[in-house]
Amino acid sequence: MNEQQNTRSIPLIAIVIMCLSLSFTLYSPAITAEAVLDDTAAVLENPLVQGPLDIQRIFETNVFGNRAGYTHIPLSRPLTTLTYRIGDRKQLDHHRIGNILLHGCNSVLVFIFSSALGAGGWVAGSAALLFTVHPIHTDAVVPLNNRSDLLCTLLLLSALIFWWRSQTILGGLCALGLAMLAPFTKEQGVIAPILFAIPMFTNLIDKKKVAKWRWLVLSLALVSVLIFFAFRQTMLGAVVPLSISPSDNPLASFESLHRIATSGYLLAYALRLLILPNALSADYSRGSIELPSSLWDPSALGGAAFLIFTVGVLLWLAIQRRSIIFTLLGAALLCYLPGSNILTPSTILFSERALYLPSAFLLTAMVVHISGQTEESGWKKTTVVALILASVVFSSWTYLRASEHKNAFELASSSLEATPGSARLRSLLGSEYQLRGDHERARVEFSKALEHDPGCASAMHGLGSIAMKGHDFKEAAKWFQFAMVATGASEPTIVNHACAAQLRAGLVDTAKKTCELARSMTPDDPGPAVNLARAEIMSGNHPKAIVLLTSLVKSSAPPKSALAQLIQLYLSLDNKTDAERVWQRARKHFPTDPRIEQLGKNAGLRATD
Repeated sequence: MNEQQNTRSIPLIAIVIMCLSLSFTLYSPAITAEAVLDDTAAVLENPLVQGPLDIQRIFETNVFGNRAGYTHIPLSRPLTTLTYRIGDRKQLDHHRIGNILLHGCNSVLVFIFSSALGAGGWVAGSAALLFTVHPIHTDAVVPLNNRSDLLCTLLLLSALIFWWRSQTILGGLCALGLAMLAPFTKEQGVIAPILFAIPMFTNLIDKKKVAKWRWLVLSLALVSVLIFFAFRQTMLGAVVPLSISPSDNPLASFESLHRIATSGYLLAYALRLLILPNALSADYSRGSIELPSSLWDPSALGGAAFLIFTVGVLLWLAIQRRSIIFTLLGAALLCYLPGSNILTPSTILFSERALYLPSAFLLTAMVVHISGQTEESGWKKTTVVALILASVVFSSWTYLRASEHKNAFELASSSLEATPGSARLRSLLGSEYQLRGDHERARVEFSKALEHDPGCASAMHGLGSIAMKGHDFKEAAKWFQFAMVATGASEPTIVNHACAAQLRAGLVDTAKKTCELARSMTPDDPGPAVNLARAEIMSGNHPKAIVLLTSLVKSSAPPKSALAQLIQLYLSLDNKTDAERVWQRARKHFPTDPRIEQLGKNAGLRATD
């Protein structure tokens, strides 16, 4: 297990300074950037982060705190969620600084890990440098929700450093402790026992002795993974998602062989991005990458050939007893495997952040191979210089990529240059145009999104919102209904808007059902209940409307809309006494609101104060 270490010519403190200073310099444009992607859902409006500390609830609910619209996602990352509570929880820049610091620490660990496996000082330093500045890591560093990748990498690399360097069971237990924590930052952490096992079995193939305590620690690591899955099943009621949206991952509907071959094509695509990361995107959902249409498509056949080639290379390394390189390349593939769609469909088609940990192993394999190839210092120096030059180019790309995360509009626009077929990015860009008041350009982007993905619910919702702005309520109701069907009526915002549009369109019976559903989904929001009351009034069921509105106005903080609606309802029923009573309550809670005063004045209601 212990490879002879080359003498380091670079002090560790120099590597720490280099990695941290570069990390903060390159990602500085993103520190003050706006919230993008899932930043708001995962952190800024996550009740687990912004509410009182509740350890039990953090472990019992998913990463989004079981917020409405996210309850179907069985992703539990309690340790990651807890780190969001450090410092000022509402300050976006504090969280981004935390992510950048973690990235810098991971870069230092790449240096230590490479050195532990025999890479020389400057060669190991070049691996840390390249890891720090690689543009593809922007997707893991900037979005707050992807801190899970940073933490999981930190724990797994630390565990492996202990595992490789340890001579006694004490170091092995330290590795075990770190490995046990990793799955609670991201599910990918369950691969730790396999990462422990690979070098042990390569040692057996090389007829090297393996200490007995390593078998004990490996057994405990396997048991810890079984306990984690049992714990997850108990807390969340699911280990994997029960359903996968074709919009998120079209491979979910592919036949097994077609899916596996296409996954090989995506693996080659991932390798291309690692070598030449000049066209990166924030989204790889449906439409973002042109996928093989069948198993016999040239791209699918090429993907299958690439998978066979990859396995062949690993087998050749094993036969040649290149144990270190085999272990590192095997670890890189293993880390990529959970989200690769090779074994089973993943929740997503592809993501750049999924390459964060694999890239650490690939870079380590590269510098270990360079260090072991020749003793000619000139060749090594040339290679190191080439890596440093690549790092200079990558640094400029990373800085630009981080700058593109300053807001959703810039991120969507730049990402569409790499993946012009992404329906989700088109829809995001449409939403940004809508916020800027450019409804025509928003309509164009939403329509393009539906061309690439007819099931894109966010684009349907956007078109419905534009129709509402234009007072075309039937058109709005149609699009909101389409969006409800596309999401399985699981998004509260869409259901609420559908309820309002159906009311304005005069579709009273349909509106009743939709408003009742919206009310059940968001019981703390008075809007759906007020809309349901309006639907009951429109259908002539005044007693039920009075019950609904009365339950709202009796609260300690009655909503203005419910008060106004109930006053108008009593007036329409010639019940001036109850109208005056509710009006007095409205004046008490909204004493400076001119509309409340005008409502009473127009109806001739008497003030008692």
